[in-house]
Amino acid sequence: MAEMLETPLSQLTTESNSGDHLDVTTNSDSQTTNNSTDTATTSNDSDYTDNKSVEDSQSKLDDEPSDESKDEKSIETQELEKRKAREDLMTNEEKEGLREKAEQLKASANSKYKQLCFAEAIEEYTAALETCPLCYSKERSILYSNRAAAYLYQENTEEVINDCTQSLQLNPNYTKPLLRRAQAYEKTEKLDEALEDYKKLLELDKRNPEAISACRRLPAEIEKRNEKLKAEMLGKLKDLGNLVLKPFGLSTNNFQLQQNDSGGYSVNFKQSN
Repeated sequence: MAEMLETPLSQLTTESNSGDHLDVTTNSDSQTTNNSTDTATTSNDSDYTDNKSVEDSQSKLDDEPSDESKDEKSIETQELEKRKAREDLMTNEEKEGLREKAEQLKASANSKYKQLCFAEAIEEYTAALETCPLCYSKERSILYSNRAAAYLYQENTEEVINDCTQSLQLNPNYTKPLLRRAQAYEKTEKLDEALEDYKKLLELDKRNPEAISACRRLPAEIEKRNEKLKAEMLGKLKDLGNLVLKPFGLSTNNFQLQQNDSGGYSVNFKQSN
């Protein structure tokens, strides 16, 4: 049974006992079987390095990260390098043992998720990510995506975006985190980013109903938002102009914009009565 991510919690409660709604991987074979809640299908898998770069949704308007944010990322990078160095010294058997332990943690987290225990599920997905070696890109991508699903039900859109971005860095054509990130972007009114993800999803899964609907709906919403922002900006400019012109006994009403044949505008002065 396929469950939509928009499914309310009350409906999820009645459906959670009918099957696994998250991604699972068998221990005997590291290939993924997908029994997901999403209508999207998974795509081809590739090996990717696990880069610790997370989008900061609370960045400054000029997109310059704060010194504190830079320090945090520097620490994260250092810790990642240390972990990679430790894992490089491990044997294949040791790495496989850690992968199997991570799979057990994921299975437990999936069970918590189906029981609507999202906080506990998130803790176990996190433990699985801390356990699973970095070389297992496919497994780690699934863990990030599953944790994002739990964050989505908590309406923690920032963490949904972060985890989906991490998942997509490991597997750019993985449709589930692409859909979840698009939904999180839309919830936070980042409509342009949402539309971009929906378009990418539609390229990978041409029959995805959420992507089809969003690609039809969002362009008009984006245009409406832009027109509203334009009107607000013009209103603020008019207020500023009136403030400047007031000492001269003038206002912006004394000036009229007229469009010419070439598509440009000319400004005409109109004397007040």
